[in-house]
Amino acid sequence: MRCLYLEANTFFPSKWLTDLSELLPPSASLDAFDISAAQYPPQEWLPDNISLRIHDAFQPFPKDCIGKYDIVHVQCFISLIADNDPGSLIDNLASLLKPGGFLQWTEIDAASGRKVEPADEAVSSAATDRFIKFMQRPQANHSERTSSWVSQLDRTLTDQGFSNAKLTRYGIPPRDYFSWNLNRLWAADELIKKGYRGDPAEANIEKLVESTFEEFQQGVAVVADLVVVIGKAPS
Repeated sequence: MRCLYLEANTFFPSKWLTDLSELLPPSASLDAFDISAAQYPPQEWLPDNISLRIHDAFQPFPKDCIGKYDIVHVQCFISLIADNDPGSLIDNLASLLKPGGFLQWTEIDAASGRKVEPADEAVSSAATDRFIKFMQRPQANHSERTSSWVSQLDRTLTDQGFSNAKLTRYGIPPRDYFSWNLNRLWAADELIKKGYRGDPAEANIEKLVESTFEEFQQGVAVVADLVVVIGKAPS
């Protein structure tokens, strides 16, 4: 068996593969692609059957990968899909699959985002409200990067030749709220570093992120549904 993993916006790009390596025999070939090696761990820390490579998922893949994979797993590309249309990326991913192979896509449904109020009613969530507004405002020069495509991903796969496409929603359990929200703050920090200022009414974005973190520590949270879509490539 040969599996490929692609993910954006994570500190642990090889975690899915290392978990999978414990479930599959050593003969399974497990590969990952990322646009750079900046977030890759040293190769010697990984099982022998895991290979980490550098490639932009939006560009044609190397010839030695075309039609070679039984499973392609992709997740967290929501901030990279332009014009609300993942079609070109799906075509590129489909080229990697063997006939009858499976594409699995895990994504955040930003439209389902919501605030979780703290148990202590005396705790303010004002900064979190402003943080949500900051994160939902279109990025400069990327006003068309909306995310309604996520909830339609099963239909999109069907339209592009996949069969038995199925979409399943998963909520985030309370035990994961804190780590989830740390990831949201990290994503905001990355946007700030790239020059995104969000709501013009926010004079000090860095202070807003700091205040939101303080509220998270007191039981406020921002959560959203995770969507998992699986489709089978033509045989």
